[in-house]
Amino acid sequence: MPATYVLLAHTSLSTTASEIVFNSIDQTYTDLVIVGNFRNTSGNELCNLRFNGDTATNYSYIRTQAVGGSLNTIDDSAAFNRIIGGICSTYGQSAVVWDIFNYSSTSIKKSVLVKGGYSHTGSGTAVGLMVCNLWNNTNAITDIRVFPDAGSFSAGSTATMYGIKKA
Repeated sequence: MPATYVLLAHTSLSTTASEIVFNSIDQTYTDLVIVGNFRNTSGNELCNLRFNGDTATNYSYIRTQAVGGSLNTIDDSAAFNRIIGGICSTYGQSAVVWDIFNYSSTSIKKSVLVKGGYSHTGSGTAVGLMVCNLWNNTNAITDIRVFPDAGSFSAGSTATMYGIKKA
């Protein structure tokens, strides 16, 4: 990682787990980056984030995804209870990167850029780019939960959180 990235936490699962938790997050950085390599116990499911335990419908997103040779865009400004991420697959390791901007600010809503992809012989290759995820809240983010829509993360799944140094 570049010199501006500071390793804040790393989790490598030795058994299955329904979520990975980062809490008591240091508030001295401008942005956060979470890099995940996941495998799921229950098919192809989305990997998600939830901030500060907020399960209300305070999240929305726009997603562009390429699966095989098809490209689709989903504009879902309807309220969700999580930040939508990339695919967690039972067929192979999936990579997801979340860029969380201005996470420690208490005056702006939080935006998140997500990049993710997976490949397996069962259904081809998928690459997704979330143009925008939004947490409609101005609170500083102090707790992040990473979880799949269904199933659990398999043993060997990893998640690493970096802080981006202030200029």
